[in-house]
Amino acid sequence: CNQASTLHSAQVKQCEQKQVVFETKFCDRVGACPQYVACRSSSEADQESAHADAKVTEAGMQATHVAARRVQCYIKVIQAEHKARPALLASCSSLQPSTSHLAIVYGRAPARSSCEALQGDPCDAEWRHQHYGTEDWYMGAPPMASCSTCRAMCSSFVCPSGMIARPHADELQGSDRETCCEAKNMWAGLILRRDHVWRFGSTGELFAGRSFTVETWVKLNSIGGDQSILGQKDSFGTGRGLHLIIRGGRPHLGFYSYDLHGTRSLEPHRWTHVAFVYDAEAREMRIFLDGAPAGVAANRQPLQGNTGVYVGTWSSGRFLNGAMLRLSVWSVARSAAEVEEAFNLRVAPTEIRPGLVSSWSWSKIGDEVYRRDLVSGEQVKCTDGTDAVEVEDFEF
Repeated sequence: CNQASTLHSAQVKQCEQKQVVFETKFCDRVGACPQYVACRSSSEADQESAHADAKVTEAGMQATHVAARRVQCYIKVIQAEHKARPALLASCSSLQPSTSHLAIVYGRAPARSSCEALQGDPCDAEWRHQHYGTEDWYMGAPPMASCSTCRAMCSSFVCPSGMIARPHADELQGSDRETCCEAKNMWAGLILRRDHVWRFGSTGELFAGRSFTVETWVKLNSIGGDQSILGQKDSFGTGRGLHLIIRGGRPHLGFYSYDLHGTRSLEPHRWTHVAFVYDAEAREMRIFLDGAPAGVAANRQPLQGNTGVYVGTWSSGRFLNGAMLRLSVWSVARSAAEVEEAFNLRVAPTEIRPGLVSSWSWSKIGDEVYRRDLVSGEQVKCTDGTDAVEVEDFEF
């Protein structure tokens, strides 16, 4: 029995190896026809271009040869006796030396081969039934090995200039830059304008009835009025109106009547790290500027309600007049030491830590703007008019 089991295991392994070879070769043939057509077209274009260049060179060499032979003839005229010069000159003017030895033979490309592209994918149920399920041996065979897909994988996609492969690209299916690549420099500032706001989520799923921390870097163009980082557009009421803003130049954490106004002001035209912390267990609001405490308020009830939260606005206005770097949201009340560390590191989280819900950054590739979440890996092309600019004045 042991011997039979060993032989069976060896046979299963051999079958799995043959399955991989068969499916891989099938996939090679699936892509062979398109590759042949593309290669053929490219090679024909290269040949045509090479022939055109060669013909220019050929004509030049033939002209040079004719000119050289005529020069030799004219020299003989000069060297000849006076009475012989008129006849020699006439012969030089009509001289047409042969250039056949300089003629280039241009080869023709062979006729195109016929190519019938194979259809299907080894990972599709229909394909597996067609190639395996109809065979006599299939019903009694052990479970088959995992399939070898023909679909393009990001591991073979070359990212364009300014972009790098996304994490775990070798496991992703795709052959385009949105799927396979991300910006090389994820530090781009989002410029928030009146009509460029983005629905971030809802208070019910992110903030209501719980602890949270919101961290970002902002650079203000001015310090007047209310300028929003995160906020609701409507559905206000006591304890039901989230607004994380800069009010009169100072950070302000508010639930509508349950608020905390910061004790220190931001400077315009300067990058500042801002952190808003709510500790549901301690019933306490805290604000930090550049890693240092800038306000604390006790006896603050948790936020209530469930409505949309937007980046860059609250109460249907009060937009941020400036730019923003990485925006991170935590489901925990981060400690003063953790906030200070985030400020001192000058970088966004590089790993997913407990409590980190999302950490968004923006990048600009050409005229297109993308936002990417470190936690989910989601990368989205912004189509809402969002603008971003590469940050050059931030000390990383």
